[in-house]
Amino acid sequence: MNNYERIKGMSLEEMVIYFADDFKCNLCSEYERLSDNPLTEYDSCDSQCAKHCKEWLENEVDE
Repeated sequence: MNNYERIKGMSLEEMVIYFADDFKCNLCSEYERLSDNPLTEYDSCDSQCAKHCKEWLENEVDE
């Protein structure tokens, strides 16, 4: 089995665990919330990377 096959065979929960540690902040809805609103400039990230990674995986693809 190669890496592609392993990832392709993962459940959503397994993918979240696998990818959450390396999840890029600029893909995260929390990053968007903090960077797009001047009223949140002193707020900090909620550090719920796995939750936000799952949301990103469930989003439709932007083409």
